[in-house]
Amino acid sequence: MATEKTTTTTKSVFSKSERKSLALEAAWEIDCLCRLLRKSKDGNWGIEGLADRGILLRVEILCGAITSALSDEMASGDDVRLDIYGISNDPVFG
Repeated sequence: MATEKTTTTTKSVFSKSERKSLALEAAWEIDCLCRLLRKSKDGNWGIEGLADRGILLRVEILCGAITSALSDEMASGDDVRLDIYGISNDPVFG
């Protein structure tokens, strides 16, 4: 008769404020990495680097959307949706 070993792991539960703080910290680090990459290129992307530049710009926009959604009390849902999806519910700009 074989015996089974069971292992239980306890995962910590964190508060909404800690979750927000961790998400903002991750967004800040992503932003720093984008800035570092942009600085390392020193404006010299070349033709073959245009896709990389476009991806970098998109990552920066999404990082800004995360930051706005989590910490900018003045940012509307339309503002964040516009950054993420390119559309909003705004009748003029949507």
